[in-house]
Amino acid sequence: MAQTLTIHATFGKAILKEIAINQLHSGLYQPRDIFAQETLESLSKTIEQLGVLEPLIVRASLENTNQYEIIAGERRFRAAKLAGLSFVPCLLSNYSNEQAAQIALIENTHREALNPIAEALAMKRLAEEFRYTHDEIGVLLGVSRAQVTNYLRLLTLEARVQHWMKQGALSAAHGKILAGVKYEDQYTFAYDAISKSWSVHVMDKMIKIALEKNSSVKISKIKVDKHKNINLEDESTSLNSPNLHADNTIKNLSVVSENTNAHSLSLENESSEFLAALEQKLSHQFKSPVTITLNQNETGSFNIHFHNRTDMHAILQKLNCNDTNI
Repeated sequence: MAQTLTIHATFGKAILKEIAINQLHSGLYQPRDIFAQETLESLSKTIEQLGVLEPLIVRASLENTNQYEIIAGERRFRAAKLAGLSFVPCLLSNYSNEQAAQIALIENTHREALNPIAEALAMKRLAEEFRYTHDEIGVLLGVSRAQVTNYLRLLTLEARVQHWMKQGALSAAHGKILAGVKYEDQYTFAYDAISKSWSVHVMDKMIKIALEKNSSVKISKIKVDKHKNINLEDESTSLNSPNLHADNTIKNLSVVSENTNAHSLSLENESSEFLAALEQKLSHQFKSPVTITLNQNETGSFNIHFHNRTDMHAILQKLNCNDTNI
């Protein structure tokens, strides 16, 4: 029979006891949703030699009797299962939902960095479910109110950008900059940052350059002769220039050159939407960022980004390429 010991914990008293692995399940407020297999295997080897050095924090299951919900220690729990342990040490207490949410977020952020989106979602849950202010969340985590606000802004990013941040392809600092960009432009800049390995500084610089270019457009002097032929002479003019609105009688002008086909432009837009959807689907399937490049001559390439050898082998397995010598 496992011995128990009553100790003082973060929120009142807790009982230190060994609990069977098969009596434990993931917690309601577990913020971490990605567990790197390589890290788990490394931790399991340590546990095989030394055991679980720090107890899991648990509470009695709200749904099943004789079961326990893990509040903090999901990684240790998974690694212990890999190591073949039958019992693990646990701190058991009657934690409320609010306490469980607090402990889960603090433990996960202080032990091994959560991906920025997971951390932002946990903050959002504290704010919405327990009415925490940004200041209160900051005090809880030991960060500034501004940092909390910046993290929550990451949840406004385009879905594919959030997915790449979950996978670790983009940092929180990258996300902070992208959150200040128009929603429809976020994917393009994120794609470039990943494919070209932009640092935060480089991405910030490239975005500023792009925005400066977009703030100035080419306005053409339009000369219409008696045959209504249109000649274009380039002149760089600011968007705010009054010349842009000088003649309100000229509306819906459509200039079509020999090299431009309206139908092909329509197809290009449809193709772009299709590729974006396909990238999102493939990224989900491979659990890694996937980008597709399509050239004008209809050639192109698929790019699957990975972050370590374990990710690479996981992708190869999905492609039925089980070369263990790679």
